Amino acid sequence: PNPTPTEKTLIFLHGFTENRLAGLNYRNMYLSAGFNLLLVDSRDHGESGGDSVTWGVYEKYDLDQWVNWITHRFPAGMIGVHGISLGAATALLHAEQNKAVRRVAFYIADSAYSDFGDMLTPHAEERLQLVGNIPFRYVWPYANAIAYIKSRFTFYEASPIRAVRHVTTPILFIHGESDKLVPVLMSQELYNAAQGPREIYTFPQADHVSSFYKDQVRYSRVVKSFIQSVESNEKAQRVDRTIGIKL
Repeated sequence: PNPTPTEKTLIFLHGFTENRLAGLNYRNMYLSAGFNLLLVDSRDHGESGGDSVTWGVYEKYDLDQWVNWITHRFPAGMIGVHGISLGAATALLHAEQNKAVRRVAFYIADSAYSDFGDMLTPHAEERLQLVGNIPFRYVWPYANAIAYIKSRFTFYEASPIRAVRHVTTPILFIHGESDKLVPVLMSQELYNAAQGPREIYTFPQADHVSSFYKDQVRYSRVVKSFIQSVESNEKAQRVDRTIGIKL
């Protein structure tokens, strides 16, 4: 909770193999911006249950449960979601289902992949060449079949770029220009595909999910400026609605 009582809450979503403690690094940034901070363990991470990671496919429904919890606790409050890597992809997939209800006011996606298959392909091909030059296109359908049999999802569903084409909620994209795991081009693709208000900032010489550590001052300034613009727009819309009712 914020030391100063507030109804604004930020949900932080960590990356693959991490846990909720990763969000503590961003704590001061959000507390100083006037938010409570909800840190959660993704499924099959930390203290959360589950025996498989679905790369945002089912994680987005878990996120919706946390949004429900906050909404009941602060009915008139603002909710934001900040995700890094896997958490960023989860946030963007959730944004599609948020379109109708608009319970989340904004999303911040740091180092998100635009499509899990596209992100995985070059890394998998490199590994497969080492064990016999096996074409990845032969392995991919098999991997999807196993994922469906084991966990009732396919990697084809883990495609944030398809989701953001239907999203009008404000999104801030952040990416390191030296990211070798998830190319910075993927955030640019997501930015171009999104339909609503969005901003994108890249950080030179920053690797995967390291923009915050490379330049915390600029990172905090970018995030806070984006949130302020969202709050200003929401305030203006409330005024417009009030005027409309009076008229």
